[in-house]
Amino acid sequence: VSIQVYDLQGNLITTAPMFFMIIPADTRKQGFTIPIVATLDYKYVVTRNGGIPSTWIIEFSDIVMGNRWAIEQIYLQVQGRTCPQITTSQHDRRFIFASSDNGFTTYNRGACTNQTDMPRIDCKKITPPELMNCNGQCSNCSGANQYCDCGSLKC
Repeated sequence: VSIQVYDLQGNLITTAPMFFMIIPADTRKQGFTIPIVATLDYKYVVTRNGGIPSTWIIEFSDIVMGNRWAIEQIYLQVQGRTCPQITTSQHDRRFIFASSDNGFTTYNRGACTNQTDMPRIDCKKITPPELMNCNGQCSNCSGANQYCDCGSLKC
């Protein structure tokens, strides 16, 4: 897998290999990665002999960035995929929730798929969760530095 970076006039700036990475502590976290500049000043082209399979998830940026500040945007072209004219940090993230329990699948998810972008959330309009309020389920939480984990009902 490699990446080519072009300027907006179509001139090749650089080509670089994208190396396979794996996190030893959790072998589910693996894939190809490369840092990029989130700007519309360049076009990124990702290639692989035979194209990028639909079972591979492409993730760009983080939806938190687009929700908290400005939506990040890049020109992205991926061999074997159909990317929108501009790929944004709001691209489909439903692969994160994918399991046989909820019916989501991991393939055909992420950026450069036919899935719609995730909705933008205005963080200023979201009420922060109350860490100490689990409707009285953790009566043993009384210290200033303690909070109730409402999921496990433990302090």
